[in-house]
Amino acid sequence: MKSLRQVIRKLILESDGISMYDVKLASKDENNKRFIGNYAKKVFAQNADIPFLKSLIYIHTKRFDAVDSFLKRSSKDELSCIFMEKDMWEGALQAPYAFGDIMGTGRIAFVIEGHPTWVQNKNASTGHTGRLKRKYYGNQDPESGVNKAPGKMYGLGLPHHQLDGVIMDADDAEEFGLQDFYDRPNKNNEALIDNWKCTAILRITHHTDREDSITDEYNAKIDEAIEKVKSRWPQAVIIETEID
Repeated sequence: MKSLRQVIRKLILESDGISMYDVKLASKDENNKRFIGNYAKKVFAQNADIPFLKSLIYIHTKRFDAVDSFLKRSSKDELSCIFMEKDMWEGALQAPYAFGDIMGTGRIAFVIEGHPTWVQNKNASTGHTGRLKRKYYGNQDPESGVNKAPGKMYGLGLPHHQLDGVIMDADDAEEFGLQDFYDRPNKNNEALIDNWKCTAILRITHHTDREDSITDEYNAKIDEAIEKVKSRWPQAVIIETEID
């Protein structure tokens, strides 16, 4: 049945993921002048169903002591986010238990809106902004922003498996799933968002097996953070969130 679905998708020209052949062809067209992961993003841009991808919710997390540095980030720097469906129940956002470590009460989670340039159901190894700035931009802030790409953390090319689980449309989301990282060292999926803004902060109100982590101190930190965020994004709100 799965093979039949894949054939049908090809026949009606729907997304069937990204092939290394297409990436190398795009790279060859420009005489391989950029990091090959950028050409994977080019293929993504040509085929992605952006309205569907924008229907997902994207979340960027930071340590509480890094909120001030986050506020200084350029919206032109591509931002790495985890992502999930906008699953609301009785007014609260329902987050997967697997995201507990990365977006739980030990960190602060920001809801991000912008243009998705890469969406994958596992960690895409796109690199840390500071390290990329040092390696590719002479530790300067490029006017066009810091550009990320799958595999760029290592800068050694793009192995075939790095293209597994790329989400470009609703069929990919159903075929591959939004999460495929339970047996991997990095317990997150990854999307790149460009020209972004922060629209909300998540306040954890329930965390299965970790209810004792929801303290008055945690809530005070959220309240302090939202006031800082509003200084840059006045429309940002708090969204109550359950991790289960």
